[in-house]
Amino acid sequence: LAWLEQIIEQAKRKNCKVSFLYLPSYGCGDQAPRELLTYQQWGDVWLPPTAILSNPKNWSDRDHFNNRGAAELALWLNERLAQN
Repeated sequence: LAWLEQIIEQAKRKNCKVSFLYLPSYGCGDQAPRELLTYQQWGDVWLPPTAILSNPKNWSDRDHFNNRGAAELALWLNERLAQN
């Protein structure tokens, strides 16, 4: 957390907004990050839609999206970035 705090301070000095992208393993999409409250004190925490995370066709294994899942996540992430 010390490194993260330093990064957050540097971002503030440069007037940069910080957001956190939470990418859980397959089957864990309905669980919030363990340190959610810690992250929220520093910035927004982005949780991809359950429709992307819960679709088994989007995963190559338990921890990695396949091309389809990566494409769906990229579209969603692009929308989030455009809003911010």
